[in-house]
Amino acid sequence: MVLETRRLVAPPVQFVAFWAAISLPFLYLPLFSGGLESAEVTVFLGLVALHVVALFLGHGHRNDR
Repeated sequence: MVLETRRLVAPPVQFVAFWAAISLPFLYLPLFSGGLESAEVTVFLGLVALHVVALFLGHGHRNDR
């Protein structure tokens, strides 16, 4: 049951994570353009953490080809 659920859930999660990993760096640009203020440092670190998670989860997307 668990393996069947994983087979159904893993491809969509990898797809979303893969494309999130590609698109998240574009959100860094507005932060860098104005300079990082103290409140924006937290947002930047959150984006970096989210990017690392997206890279980890999405690294196997379409790896079967």
